Amino acid sequence: MPISPLRRGIYNRQADRIEKALFSLALPTRVQGGEVSKECVRYHLAPLPDGSAYQVNEIVSKVAEAMGVYKVHVNEVEEGWVLDLPLEGEFSLRLLPLIEDLGNLLPLTAVLGITASGKPLLLNLRRKETWHLFAYGPASTGKSELLRTVILSLALKNRPSQVQFLGIDLSGKELSVIEALPHVLAEVAVDPHYAEELMGWLGDEIERRKQAQGMYPDVILLIDELEGVMHHSEMLLRELPLILHEGSKIGVHLVATSKEIRPGSIMPNWRKSGTVVAKAGHDVTQAEIAETGRGQFEFNVAGERTVAQVAWLPAQDLQQAITMVHTGWRSKSTAVNLKA
Repeated sequence: MPISPLRRGIYNRQADRIEKALFSLALPTRVQGGEVSKECVRYHLAPLPDGSAYQVNEIVSKVAEAMGVYKVHVNEVEEGWVLDLPLEGEFSLRLLPLIEDLGNLLPLTAVLGITASGKPLLLNLRRKETWHLFAYGPASTGKSELLRTVILSLALKNRPSQVQFLGIDLSGKELSVIEALPHVLAEVAVDPHYAEELMGWLGDEIERRKQAQGMYPDVILLIDELEGVMHHSEMLLRELPLILHEGSKIGVHLVATSKEIRPGSIMPNWRKSGTVVAKAGHDVTQAEIAETGRGQFEFNVAGERTVAQVAWLPAQDLQQAITMVHTGWRSKSTAVNLKA
């Protein structure tokens, strides 16, 4: 079946993880290619070195753990080995393994996903050109996953003294994860009245920062379904232009999603506000959207476009990520930074 450049990048990344998992078992071998069917991705592995000691069930367990699936199928053939990864798992581009492969990141750098070349895509929110993030597109294209990916990757790599979160989610479903993080300043606002209170506090904080000297943690205002919040919050309508155009001077960022609003309707000069615009559903069929619930995005930074597949946190990784936020970790890799 045809393979898009983004899918090919993901497969190459998975091949690297398979090799790493086998190396941890003292089985140095290489993935020599593969093929995709409707049921699975089949990876062809070179023969193991003579004298290698192994147990097939140990290989299966280690590779399944590394890939984040319940099981894989491994068989020895004349040319070496074949490893079948269920197709239902291959779309699960997991955030934790991706971060694990990365080196020390610059402060306030979020890990977004993987580009068509197979390299991680990073977003440095400390750069004026990439200070805010606005994702838009139809329902079920992965916007909320993108939001959670930004939150967790920042929390995993930055202390609460560096970044803090405020969340508004009138649906009450997508941002509850941040309440388990030490970086959160208040409970997520799930009703219009409380959303107004949060915006009132943020407005006061903005004024304090404009008038006072000193070092403050960056504050990221997270909003899922921006159109609904704008409909209910006059305070947001007043503060939004200030956040967008003065945020880089006062350490305040906006990371928001929308189904209906396009950037130009609320940010006429969004290119000058340091806003990265992510269009959901780039080059994705409705069948793929229905199957995975997680799509591809086209990220636009001052006219420069980068297409990527967003990483996400399946249920089994979420609690592990929250635990890691409190314990910290280090990692290593080569990545692509979004830049103008």
